[in-house]
Amino acid sequence: MTRIPLIPIVLACLLVPCAAAAGADGRAARLPIAPHALVAAPAELPGFAAAAAQLRSTRSAGTWATRILEDAPASAAGEIAALKRRGFQEGVQEQLTAGQDEALSLAVVLRSAKAARRELQTNEAAELKAEGHSEVRRSAVPAIPGAIGFNIIEAASKGAAGGVLFAVGRCVVVVGDYLEGASPEQALSSSVAGGAAIYHRVARRCRRPAQRPAGHR
Repeated sequence: MTRIPLIPIVLACLLVPCAAAAGADGRAARLPIAPHALVAAPAELPGFAAAAAQLRSTRSAGTWATRILEDAPASAAGEIAALKRRGFQEGVQEQLTAGQDEALSLAVVLRSAKAARRELQTNEAAELKAEGHSEVRRSAVPAIPGAIGFNIIEAASKGAAGGVLFAVGRCVVVVGDYLEGASPEQALSSSVAGGAAIYHRVARRCRRPAQRPAGHR
């Protein structure tokens, strides 16, 4: 089964800085949920209040897979088809940079809460695992119902990376960060703070039934 590859994107960008891209999809004004509401604001992530932010959003499965997640051409067609089957409504990505510290906040909005729960379970089972020589440690996150916390452990790293993954209604959300000179607990705490802010802001909107957008592609 093709998955929305949220966790690998977060892992890759925390361990190797991603190329930032400014701007948003031209149809962002018609997105089901305002893009900025689905990602963590700089002030909501401890240590990132003065960070530079780059936000990208789209309601196009093709744009999400190829231009934002940058899927390889060989897998893009299958991923786009899978996104459409799951009722892809919207995708948002925000990258924050503050000196040597980085954070990445992503969210997808699907057709139903059932689809979002299935996506969360698939990501948890298949993607929260070690990448290369890194180790991924999971933990409970009481502050966010049903959330999964994780730390990325790299022996040669001078800092720490952490993140949180959860579903609320039709939305699947991932927040991750890398903090230079920090402990794993500090990195996880920062991501949880951002994730909790998102959860409380969008929970009601994400639980509303989806409306089929005109001209969705």
